[in-house]
Amino acid sequence: MRRTLPVIVATWSALAVAAADTYCTSGTTPIPDGASSVARTFAVALPANAVVTNVTVSVSAQHPWVGDLSLVLRDPSGLDVAILDRPGIPSLGFPGPWGCGGDNLNATFVDGAPDAESMCSTTAVPVIAGNVSPLQPLSSFVGRPAAGTWTLTASDAAAFDAGTLGTVCLTIEYGTACLGDLSGDGQVDGADLGQLLGAWGPCTGCNADLTGDGVIDGGDLAIVLGAWGSCD
Repeated sequence: MRRTLPVIVATWSALAVAAADTYCTSGTTPIPDGASSVARTFAVALPANAVVTNVTVSVSAQHPWVGDLSLVLRDPSGLDVAILDRPGIPSLGFPGPWGCGGDNLNATFVDGAPDAESMCSTTAVPVIAGNVSPLQPLSSFVGRPAAGTWTLTASDAAAFDAGTLGTVCLTIEYGTACLGDLSGDGQVDGADLGQLLGAWGPCTGCNADLTGDGVIDGGDLAIVLGAWGSCD
């Protein structure tokens, strides 16, 4: 399911007014004990020049011992961000060295929220709920390509207690970058052309590789020349 609402981005100088799209998957998927994992994927269909300005992810899971669980979000370029990693390990004193023994998870991971890793209750169900902070910052995705397949992976590192993954929603705020503005100054000009020509040839992962084919060549040059001038 996808929902779109307008968002004004004022902090990314090379971006236009952007949007936030939410992608959800539902159902009940067993999370296998041990070394295996289960994944939910999100096909994010956006323009190739859309870049991330913010990410949040909501996860529900039924599990009698959330200290077993780990969650990792991967972007289309392969960057992994650990959002949960066996909460309560190292031990917080309850119930012991095996992580938080509370039941269930129904939380939205947002940078700057209370720390999910430190939550553990003898009575609250779900034991991790509401807005919580991820283990690693979701801001790590900012400035990276938004379009493509995003993946949320859930794993259970301990035996005996098993659970299921429920609804997962991924919200991506994004802006449209000015393709060809390699210097990020709001202009496509000689500085950008010089940067492109200086990196000419095979160059996997370079920001001058505007076509994303691992080679800086005539295709990338055509994009720079076609965008010449102000990005406004």
